[in-house]
Amino acid sequence: MDLREIKRSDIQVLIVPLAAQTSAMTLAVIKSISRKAMAQALIENSPAHGMKGKAISVAPRRFLAWAEIKRSEFDPLKEHIHFLALHGLRWSEAVALDKEDIRDGWIYIHKSIHGQTKSRAAIRTVLLVSYFVKFSKIPKPL
Repeated sequence: MDLREIKRSDIQVLIVPLAAQTSAMTLAVIKSISRKAMAQALIENSPAHGMKGKAISVAPRRFLAWAEIKRSEFDPLKEHIHFLALHGLRWSEAVALDKEDIRDGWIYIHKSIHGQTKSRAAIRTVLLVSYFVKFSKIPKPL
C-alpha cells in the first residue's frame, strides 16, 4: 500500500485482531515508518499519531516455595534442583562451577557454561548452604 494512502482505519483493521504484544510491536513499527516518511517529506502527517495499542497484561510469575520444592518428586535430579533453589543459581552457572569456585563456605559465581555470566550483576558470592553436586553439561534431563 502506498504510504500516502494509509489511513488510521487501515492501521486499526490491521492491529485489532492481533495479540496485545504483537499489536503493540506492529504499531511501533508503523509509527517509526511514519516518522521516517515525514522526515523525508513523503507524507505530511502520520496516520498512526496518537494511536494506542491494546494494553499488554503480564501475568505475574509463580515461583515454588521451598516447602513445595522439598515435597516434590524430582528424582533422580532432586539434589540438583535443591542446590539450584537453595543458592539461587541458573543451570548455566551451576554447570560451570568447579571445586575452586567453592571455598570457605561460599560459592563464587563468575562464569557460566557460555563463558561470562549473564550480566555484571550476576557475578556474586553466595553462602554455601548445602553440599555441592556436580551438574551434567547436558540440560535435557534437568
